[in-house]
Amino acid sequence: MHIEFTAKIDKKEYVKLLLRKQMQKTGVVFIMGASVLLLVLIFINAALLGVEMGPVVTFLSAYCVFTLIYYPLRYKRFFAKNFDSNKALNLTLSYVLSDDGVYIKGQGVEGTSSFDLYNKAVNHPEVIFLHITDTSYNVLFKKWFTDEQLNEFITFLHTKTSLKMEGFK
Repeated sequence: MHIEFTAKIDKKEYVKLLLRKQMQKTGVVFIMGASVLLLVLIFINAALLGVEMGPVVTFLSAYCVFTLIYYPLRYKRFFAKNFDSNKALNLTLSYVLSDDGVYIKGQGVEGTSSFDLYNKAVNHPEVIFLHITDTSYNVLFKKWFTDEQLNEFITFLHTKTSLKMEGFK
């Protein structure tokens, strides 16, 4: 296998991707859904029983606002600031994916990572994560590949590496 491409990480895509990953990792989506459901059930019970639920409803409303609005915005700002401060993310990089590993070259950046370094590959709708650990990974956006290159790379990951594969068919 030998795949070459040049890519630049888009700030908007980077922030969106990390925000989605952070929300999944922390279970915020589940917490938000459960909070809204609980709030609706309390309103229904209060209406049916004629009970005043002021403090409880106020607390749950504030919690829903926190998880639905403040938490995502906080992380969005954090990831955008991280992107701006990390010079390696603002570079145009050349990638070469081969049997030897992933070779990356850019202004002041050059290195090769063998596929033995990675322990799993995770397939997402827009990217492929090559995990070194659970918190350290390389991101390869699928839009950087042609359809043929992407199929070749996924086939290579399945057949020639010992990576744990998640989300692949």
